[in-house]
Amino acid sequence: MNKTRLIIIDDHELIRVMIYSIIEETLDNCVIYQANDAAEAILIMKQDASIDFVFLDIKLPDMNGVELLPTIKELLPHANIIVISGEYGVGLSRESILAFISKNASVMNIRKEIKNIFSQIMGKKDYLPTNITFSKRQMQIMDLVVKGYTNNEIAKKSFLTEGSVKNIITSVYKKLCVKGRYKAITLYKNIRFDLKDRD
Repeated sequence: MNKTRLIIIDDHELIRVMIYSIIEETLDNCVIYQANDAAEAILIMKQDASIDFVFLDIKLPDMNGVELLPTIKELLPHANIIVISGEYGVGLSRESILAFISKNASVMNIRKEIKNIFSQIMGKKDYLPTNITFSKRQMQIMDLVVKGYTNNEIAKKSFLTEGSVKNIITSVYKKLCVKGRYKAITLYKNIRFDLKDRD
């Protein structure tokens, strides 16, 4: 059996150790690299082009993680990239990363989401995040978006300004790490369906 190969790119040792321990307890057969900054990570990725998962911090001492993404994709075109950051969304899109995990979450929730990622990807399923929650207002607006209502129509039905509706939808885009309405609708519907199954 081929070993799953991973790299953790983060300048905080405690974060690296935490992720390392979660991976070790989740995967039986793996190789785990650790990098303190972008330069060290690039050296490792050049030496091992078969890395399957990249855990990436955004705030690195020598380069912004978003700026490092194109290099990661060039060196590891098939790798699954998981961003772990204290800044939610950080301008990323679902097209560029597999998942986003907040450093502000509890260790229990971080462990749960990492295990969820491995469970779904190793099971050849499309990844659905379990760490995204929506407010009642966001669900109310997105449920209308799913039904095909325009922002203007949603504003009238919800007794909100069109600008407020747009802001709420934009906040959902950031949570889902998507930029387009169609992709937001598709992912939102899947997550809502999955949440109902767990209720």
